[in-house]
Amino acid sequence: MHTPTLDTKTLLERLILPVAPIRKVLDTDTFNEIDEQFALSYALQPTLVHPNYVTP
Repeated sequence: MHTPTLDTKTLLERLILPVAPIRKVLDTDTFNEIDEQFALSYALQPTLVHPNYVTP
């Protein structure tokens, strides 16, 4: 399998923090492991992510 390579400019652009919340779809099963619940509560901070949909 061939892994594509990115040039340095593109890599550096992807490291820049976003200036607005990120729109995401979050799909996780938080009922069985506590680490997923902590990760989800962190990810849902208003400054980080604007969820479009969160699965139950």
